[in-house]
Amino acid sequence: MGYFDEQIAAGQPIFPPTEQQAPSINQPAQQDQVENKPTETAFIGTPVRIINGGDNVYLIKEGKKYWVTTLEKYNALGFKLGDEVKMDKTSMDLFTEGEPIR
Repeated sequence: MGYFDEQIAAGQPIFPPTEQQAPSINQPAQQDQVENKPTETAFIGTPVRIINGGDNVYLIKEGKKYWVTTLEKYNALGFKLGDEVKMDKTSMDLFTEGEPIR
């Protein structure tokens, strides 16, 4: 089982890698910087799209899948199209359905 598989199975968020730069004199060291998190902290999950499953994007959290109903809401959570992990329908069906994120 790979890193992403373990993160998805555990319901942990997967954030896209950020470009790392060496700290400057006016910039704190990397460990002191705040991690890049979604702008709305009420819901942090792993963005997932079903392979050949249409345009729906879900966030996976604690064993549940939550359909994100609009692109605006998806962006407000700090994600952009293309951040999604691809998952086959059989695997996606293992998650119970949560309330849609509106």
